[in-house]
Amino acid sequence: MDESDVAIAVERRRMPDGVTRLERKRIGQQLSDRGLSLDEVAAITCVTPRTVGRWRAAGRTADAAANSA
Repeated sequence: MDESDVAIAVERRRMPDGVTRLERKRIGQQLSDRGLSLDEVAAITCVTPRTVGRWRAAGRTADAAANSA
């Protein structure tokens, strides 16, 4: 997965073919970082909004842990 996969997902509003679960999560996190709403990210990555919320929470937890170390 690279930046072009994210660009494809944003532009086409769908996931590129052959994306793994981990890549889907990474793309979802990058889309969130770009300011897309929870519902938009869920629609593009073909997961539920609750899953996107979990990804975001995991990202915040990881950031907090990195900042406190």
